[in-house]
Amino acid sequence: MKVSSAMMMLEATRAGMGIAELAVHLAENDPLRTRLWPDREDSYDVWLVMHGDLARTARVTDVADAFVGCFSGGKRD
Repeated sequence: MKVSSAMMMLEATRAGMGIAELAVHLAENDPLRTRLWPDREDSYDVWLVMHGDLARTARVTDVADAFVGCFSGGKRD
């Protein structure tokens, strides 16, 4: 099955359509899911992309900094 979002994968697994690689925070508290490899930890790069003009406005930089703060070791360039 091909889906275009993590939420669609989550719903597909909830409907019993198979297994999926989901972000831990999406499924860890869901009693309908069982983590197959609990010791496995893979990390992925996450990019925050914004228009150059917006990147200079205070409210946008505040939100970007808040997002970056949610990730350990996060650094906004």
